[in-house]
Amino acid sequence: MTKFFTLLLAAALLAFPMVQASAEPKDVPLPNDITIVTPGSDVPKELAAFSGKWYGEWRGARTDTLMTDGILVVERVFPPYALIVAATSPSPQWKIQGGWARQTADFSNGALKVYFPATGATVTYRLKEDGTISAVSEHPGGTWRSTLTRLGD
Repeated sequence: MTKFFTLLLAAALLAFPMVQASAEPKDVPLPNDITIVTPGSDVPKELAAFSGKWYGEWRGARTDTLMTDGILVVERVFPPYALIVAATSPSPQWKIQGGWARQTADFSNGALKVYFPATGATVTYRLKEDGTISAVSEHPGGTWRSTLTRLGD
């Protein structure tokens, strides 16, 4: 009889969807004043597609080692520029403190490119056909890569 109830409970748990955890990591700091402005009809669709909030893991280009989690928020698109917030989680083993920066990025040849003076990094974001963003960060410590997926609003 106990076996029957155990099987019944297992079947009930499988039949009802569980609450999904947010894909957004909890330890990536973001400013409280983020505002995503919907691009106007005058903004080309291929640039407007960058608008929104994106998440991905930054990995070393040579070793594929996880370096840190990252969030990109494209707050406003005003070609040839975009206002972005880029943030990373702390990663003590790599001496990454984590934090965020709000910068103006440039669109060039369909890619969004931004330089971060505090770290010396230049990051290039390219929208892929599958709706993700391919990102490459070139900085004094090496090159990192990430594939970012859109987060819900």
